[in-house]
Amino acid sequence: MLRAAGDDPLKSRRNRSEMKKLIAAALIVCTTIAVVAVTIIRHVNHKQNVAWCYDHGYANYATKDGFCVGARGKLIKVGL
Repeated sequence: MLRAAGDDPLKSRRNRSEMKKLIAAALIVCTTIAVVAVTIIRHVNHKQNVAWCYDHGYANYATKDGFCVGARGKLIKVGL
């Protein structure tokens, strides 16, 4: 590789190192945002399922996989 006079190979290595750190930080930030978004969406969906169960007379509780628990433990799929 041809270099212009005065180029410092150590400076190039430092720049690569800084770029790797910047990329790693960006990946961590993006992953954190994605995890938070998924968590919020799941929480909102669960609250909607609980509201549906309560509105349709299954006030015991709603499971996280989309079922209401009726009298005597009967499972009813949310939305049916």
